[in-house]
Amino acid sequence: LDVTVQKVILDHLEKLTQEHGTALLFITHDLGLAAERAEHLVVMHRGRVVESGPSRDIIRDPKHPYTRRLVDSAPSLASRRIQSAKQRGVESTELLSHSEDAHAAPEIVQIENLTKVFRLRGARPGAGSDFKAVDDVSLAIPRGTTTALVGESGSGKSTVANIVLGLLEPTEGRVVFEGTDISTLSSREWFDFRSRVQPVFQNPYGSLDPMYSIFRTIE
Repeated sequence: LDVTVQKVILDHLEKLTQEHGTALLFITHDLGLAAERAEHLVVMHRGRVVESGPSRDIIRDPKHPYTRRLVDSAPSLASRRIQSAKQRGVESTELLSHSEDAHAAPEIVQIENLTKVFRLRGARPGAGSDFKAVDDVSLAIPRGTTTALVGESGSGKSTVANIVLGLLEPTEGRVVFEGTDISTLSSREWFDFRSRVQPVFQNPYGSLDPMYSIFRTIE
């Protein structure tokens, strides 16, 4: 679930638990989220309970090495990570201000005024409508950096990614890869582009055909 939908559902579950005296067992990978929502934490590792107790105590003073690793890497224990990122941002700004060629880093990918409109078909002939999934998006990805595209489900993230990969054609705008508009690539240049640009999908079961052999999948 994206974070906003997740919050609505967890708030609803919390309300039901309080109003009806329901007992809720919340199973999650995210220790930070568990600590935020649960009064009591049970930490499992390799089939065994390695630590159990009040959430606040476990987060503040984890005893087992595995729990300590979870606390150090928990994505929803965000305040410490966000503060660290802010500090890195300040340090980076200071470094850039002292660098004469701070703005000289080449951009591998440039996305310029990208718009994608899908034509939705209606139940009756001629009753379709247009849906604008991406609306005038521009961004750049400099070499040696990571750019995060963040938003709720349906906000257009995957559509932008598919256009960058050349899997969808934009309605307007263009994608420039190392100085070349990808819409102008020849067949040979597309082959070279695909050997250098790789999507890593979230769900392998949804992205790989279970009917294919391993050989055919790799091929």
